[in-house]
Amino acid sequence: MADVKVWQTISKPQAKTIKVNGSNIFYLESGKGKPVVLLHGWPTSSYLWRNIIPSLAKKQRVIAPDLTGYGRSDKPLDIIYSIDNQSKILGEFLDRLELNKTALVVHDFGGPNPK
Repeated sequence: MADVKVWQTISKPQAKTIKVNGSNIFYLESGKGKPVVLLHGWPTSSYLWRNIIPSLAKKQRVIAPDLTGYGRSDKPLDIIYSIDNQSKILGEFLDRLELNKTALVVHDFGGPNPK
């Protein structure tokens, strides 16, 4: 057991999807407690947070979505991929998960999203 890394003893995040505005939004979820949402930047995905999620999940509910058009989320051709639109989709994503109050960790393009 001495050779086992700490992250290997923590359960892997669950891969989930939720429908928002007719598109599937993929996200990783792990842990229990106060929620923290991790937003990736451009041109990455929730994979960016793969080494951070296990540590945070020890004490918090961690949610790492793939923004629309990125990673394993849908990539609809009929929407505008603007910061404003991503922000609206993110707000609806948070509403669907009933996250009224959450910590938000952002990287790069993920930074301008919070409203």
